[in-house]
Amino acid sequence: MTLKNKRLALLTFAGILVMPHTWAADTVDRSAGQPQASPKPAAEQEQRRTDETPRQKAADRAEMHMGTGDTDAGYRKAEIQMDYLEHRGERRYIDLYNVYAFRQYKEMHGMSLHWGAAVSRAVGSWAEKDRPDVRLDSSAVGVGPSYMVRWTKPLGHKWEASLDITGALLVYNRTHPAHTRNYDFQWRIGPRLTYKFNERSALSVAYLGHHVSNGQRTKNPGYNGVGFSIGYRWSY
Repeated sequence: MTLKNKRLALLTFAGILVMPHTWAADTVDRSAGQPQASPKPAAEQEQRRTDETPRQKAADRAEMHMGTGDTDAGYRKAEIQMDYLEHRGERRYIDLYNVYAFRQYKEMHGMSLHWGAAVSRAVGSWAEKDRPDVRLDSSAVGVGPSYMVRWTKPLGHKWEASLDITGALLVYNRTHPAHTRNYDFQWRIGPRLTYKFNERSALSVAYLGHHVSNGQRTKNPGYNGVGFSIGYRWSY
């Protein structure tokens, strides 16, 4: 082999040795200039958290209302009831015409809680024990806050049966009954049957008994009665 060929061979061998190092360095430089992709599991976890956020909010609303049907969808329930309650008992001749308005704020395990307001129109009279033949006019109008506890049992998709217990603190425009005080507690209890037109409106009828008393030991001629109530419930 000539001297020229030996030099050519040495240059070729040296080039072969240098090329891998140069290629590796160039690859590192190109890689450093490119953004690294996020790991796939982390991206999937972030997407899963994003998807769960609306569902969690809906679950929180359902837990707040703790209802079924339209309540789960985030609706609020309101109800208006109109009563005619006829007097019962000796020397008590007072009939009641009531309007109750409620808003449901909680429902759990078939029991629902409602707060609202009541207006009561009392018509009639009562007689004192020592003067049973003298009737004292006791007609008056009372207004005040009310509260209701209801236990409900579904009867298929359209019907519901419930037991209602309500209480109201009423302040009257005059002493009621006559010669007593101008405030009373009105209690009602009875079964209610409800027909649902759809998931957002329903009509009901109830048979109720009531007791009215001011809770005092004197000047407290409490009286009782029974009658019917018609209610309409809607969701909004």
